[in-house]
Amino acid sequence: MVYPSTTPFSYSFVQSTLSGEMKRKALIQLPLTFRVSRRNRVELFRSLSRILSDNSDLADGIRSTLSSQPGASVESQITAEQVLRISILRAIEGFNYDDLSFNLSENLAYMKFCLVGISDTIPQGSELADLIERVPAEVWEDISARLMLHIKEECFCRK
Repeated sequence: MVYPSTTPFSYSFVQSTLSGEMKRKALIQLPLTFRVSRRNRVELFRSLSRILSDNSDLADGIRSTLSSQPGASVESQITAEQVLRISILRAIEGFNYDDLSFNLSENLAYMKFCLVGISDTIPQGSELADLIERVPAEVWEDISARLMLHIKEECFCRK
């Protein structure tokens, strides 16, 4: 069956070949806005984001470390809070630095968690590695211990 001057995705093609319920479903316009998923992973990032926002002092160690060391121009593009969130994202997802940079620029849920805007420049993997690895292990251990305390408090408050 050939339909002149119509393509398989044109309105007239849908009108002429589909009927009833199928026609109605085929003509529904999908929304152009981003809807955040309700999946467990997104809920995890929402909970962590809430904890990090309520306890902004967690990034103080990173802030003092990065400000005391002479460094690259990446510091002007990214805050200590973002470094903390990006390193948490890397730990949860198990990304290497190149994959971290790529996924951070492509995934809106990751961007939201890491406080990165759509038009913001995402540092390359090597720049992220340099930035995160400049923070001493003692600072990361302190942040981890304090973050775990806040997570445990959050879990006990929900039950």
